[in-house]
Amino acid sequence: MSSIVEVFKDDLLQALGPSNIILIYHHGSRVRGEARSDSDYDTILVLNEIDEKVLKKIRGVLSRHPTFQTYLLSRQDFEDLPHGQRLEFFEGQRLYGNLDLKPPSRKQVLKEIRRSRLQSLHYLRHYITLPHDEERRARLVYFQLKDAYFYLRSIAYYETGRLVSTRKELISKLTELRVDRSPATDLLQTLESYEEYKSKIGENPDAYLFKLEKFFRTTRV
Repeated sequence: MSSIVEVFKDDLLQALGPSNIILIYHHGSRVRGEARSDSDYDTILVLNEIDEKVLKKIRGVLSRHPTFQTYLLSRQDFEDLPHGQRLEFFEGQRLYGNLDLKPPSRKQVLKEIRRSRLQSLHYLRHYITLPHDEERRARLVYFQLKDAYFYLRSIAYYETGRLVSTRKELISKLTELRVDRSPATDLLQTLESYEEYKSKIGENPDAYLFKLEKFFRTTRV
């Protein structure tokens, strides 16, 4: 555990008290070793109870750690969370606490794959068909590139039963999946080398929005 993550964890424990904290979990690009220089530290925080007082305390912690962001859940929220959305809990680092976790079934993952595909298509078609400034459209491209990665990773888990850890590993596994390899590889490589593509995306986000829309439209399970 890095010192910056350790300090964040200790700050949360001090602010909220160990009795209310079920789990502090570190996941995302920092854990996978794929972070850019400006990448956030992604965490999941599961609490016994959440109320206005707790939310204000968490806001205080995050204001002291501006490079961190937290996906916040109560115990009940976690129990209500569809199992297909729990893959993030199997690719990171537990900082504190514990949860009884079981890997999602193929049926549960398939349901999440189909839900996330429709959600991405909704956002992409909204930004394609309605007027938005170039900066917002370019920002959406980045987030949809990440969603394409998560989408393909879920497909890989559904078809192979294994969770792929990195983008490079996923690119190497595409030949084993029932997807069109060329557009999938193109999108993953764009995300992998995002800093090189950032200016091109900013100049012409439409080209990438249409590419992403076609990918999600045609890549079905």
